[in-house]
Amino acid sequence: MASTIAVSALEGGIEAYVTRMVETFNHQPSGMAAARRDLGLLCDFLHQRGLSQLSAEGLLQFFATLRRERANQPASLNRKISSIKSYLRYLRLRQVEGAQ
Repeated sequence: MASTIAVSALEGGIEAYVTRMVETFNHQPSGMAAARRDLGLLCDFLHQRGLSQLSAEGLLQFFATLRRERANQPASLNRKISSIKSYLRYLRLRQVEGAQ
């Protein structure tokens, strides 16, 4: 069975993640602000679609929407993918249910 993570869990950890990355790992605040926007876009997308869980299919739909409707170029898509992957790894380390 594929793993899913609750949208509330996604939203609930964003600020702690950004703070941890800046304070502990010395990530640039500007880069983490971009990651915060990317994660916010994902959460907004899920809410607009009436989805309460993030799944692999939901991620694929999100990326397709970014490419089609927002006309994101490959570099922008790659940054968003990287932001989301990093955040999901953080949630996995925090042992958030569904973040496998």
